[in-house]
Amino acid sequence: MDKDELLTETLGPVMRVTLNRPDRLNALSEAMCTALVQALAQAASDPSVRVVILQGSGRAFSGGGDVRQMAQDIADGRPSAYFRQQLASIHAAAIAIRNLAKPVIAVLKGGVAGAGLNLALCCDYRIAADNVVLIQAFTNIGLVPDTGGTFLLPRLIGWARATELLFEGRPVDAREAERLGLVHRVVPLAQLETAVDEVASRLAARPTRALGLTKQLLNQSADNTFDAQLAAEQSAQLTLGAESPDFLEGVRAFLEKRPPRFTGQ
Repeated sequence: MDKDELLTETLGPVMRVTLNRPDRLNALSEAMCTALVQALAQAASDPSVRVVILQGSGRAFSGGGDVRQMAQDIADGRPSAYFRQQLASIHAAAIAIRNLAKPVIAVLKGGVAGAGLNLALCCDYRIAADNVVLIQAFTNIGLVPDTGGTFLLPRLIGWARATELLFEGRPVDAREAERLGLVHRVVPLAQLETAVDEVASRLAARPTRALGLTKQLLNQSADNTFDAQLAAEQSAQLTLGAESPDFLEGVRAFLEKRPPRFTGQ
């Protein structure tokens, strides 16, 4: 891998991670995704990092899987090779995003396709520029959705709409994406960075440990019964009540009628 295929920068409580293959519309390579997993592990272990921003360099977030590599594998007589190894690395990145106990914000502009789109759906927030075009492109080349598309999309926009987008592989513009709930907010391209920074600052000031446990509970809710989810919620509350300085600060701030000053602990 070119060592610059994935860039990371940490400023204060925010780690900014950049997919950096602009000449390939940030197609997801095995090495890039392995580096992404490593970057997220670093974010997880660094208590000073409270929010991660995931973005793409150049004019697009990500065009998804590397179709040129797929074509090369076909030419080499190994048509399924990409899906044994490279897709496994993409899926590892998707799992790392969902398991990170800190908020992850996807910054979407230009083309966001296939596995690139579904990687964005793994993120907790999606802020989009008004030039964004989202497409579940898999069936357009005779493939099934991957990177969690069949799991995440129906939960975000409902079974019927998800089926339509996955079956037809049609582009979705910014206005429709916001209406469907695929993105949280659409802003003019020139204002995208400012809008993302505002969201990141807001989340970084929240009780990070409570946000992480909330994310874990949301993940568990997909498979839990109601009774099991109640038990998981109680367990998380007991943990925070016994161990979290932010919980104590939140109660003090409430009683003192002032804004809380959370430290992320």
